[in-house]
Amino acid sequence: MYSVRLIRLAMVLLLYCPPLAFADPAPYAGTNYVSLPVRVLLPDSTPAANTTITVCSMERSVIKGAVAGFPVTTVTDSAGSATLKYPTRVYLEESGRGWAIDSHFALVEPANGHAGAIVSLPMLPLEDSPLDIRIARGYTLRGQIVTQDGHPVTSHTIGASYDLHAQTHTGHGGEIWERETVTDAHGNFTFTNVNPSPVTLKPDYTPNYYWAKTTVNGESIADRIDEFQPEWNNTQNDLTIHLATMPAKTYRGIALDQDGKPVAGASVTIGYSWHREEKDWSDSHAWETTTTGADGSWQLDIPTEWVTWGEVRRPGKPGPQAGTAYIAATGDIDLDDTTTQAVHLQPTDETNLMPSSP
Repeated sequence: MYSVRLIRLAMVLLLYCPPLAFADPAPYAGTNYVSLPVRVLLPDSTPAANTTITVCSMERSVIKGAVAGFPVTTVTDSAGSATLKYPTRVYLEESGRGWAIDSHFALVEPANGHAGAIVSLPMLPLEDSPLDIRIARGYTLRGQIVTQDGHPVTSHTIGASYDLHAQTHTGHGGEIWERETVTDAHGNFTFTNVNPSPVTLKPDYTPNYYWAKTTVNGESIADRIDEFQPEWNNTQNDLTIHLATMPAKTYRGIALDQDGKPVAGASVTIGYSWHREEKDWSDSHAWETTTTGADGSWQLDIPTEWVTWGEVRRPGKPGPQAGTAYIAATGDIDLDDTTTQAVHLQPTDETNLMPSSP
């Protein structure tokens, strides 16, 4: 039977072993590689012959000196055996950090009848090799998206992904096996061969809807339960997503200058996270924006409760690039105030550029 602990160990290793920078820019030598014998086993512990293993770098960066580049794929023989060869260092060309120790993981993609495998790869060869990569049997996740009054939400896209929380160029990330499906006429969706590790669910954003309640295997929870961990040995799991027909939060206000006069044409931006605790790139790159009216008024509807920042900016003279302007004045939005609030803008020295988007 597939070991859930193996996947959890892989996640812990990737989370708590961030890359360490090297100053040495020397090219790869033979000792910079790990040759690792592995054996891939099916859920019934028989060898997985002719199975593709993909080795991925958690840095998502350019690999200098690596002949094959990344990702590297290897196919098992009739006994389910193969040898993985991967570098222990990468050149982080995009970040300018130079050489760094990198974490790697091996994947066997899900297929008909199984949920694939994820395993962290060691920095050094194993004394008790080969390393067994055990394919998971997986489970089925059936769900439904409905409004709070029980009406099905049809033709709605929902995604599922596994997030290793690895140190990547986007911070948290390492998302793999991102899958999508669409609800049917009854609001139902199904994911099969789901790996028995926490999976993050994300319905497409719909204006004036937010995820207000979740029913998991018959238990109703007044919260967004979007990281789903299957019950032990439960191969059939059910989940209902209840969408409220209103935004999670609405902010409104009036932008005023130092003299208390309304500021028209100012940019209003409120950032938020898709999850209570940031999980991936989208959590720190989500925002809603609008422009103040002639009377300085503005309003923004936010699709989640996890609001992280808010600011009003009055543009000044045009910037050097198209679509940019220098910031003439700024004011912070009070995130605890959902009444109509006055945001007083204070002049800046106009050394900072305001892009066309945050």
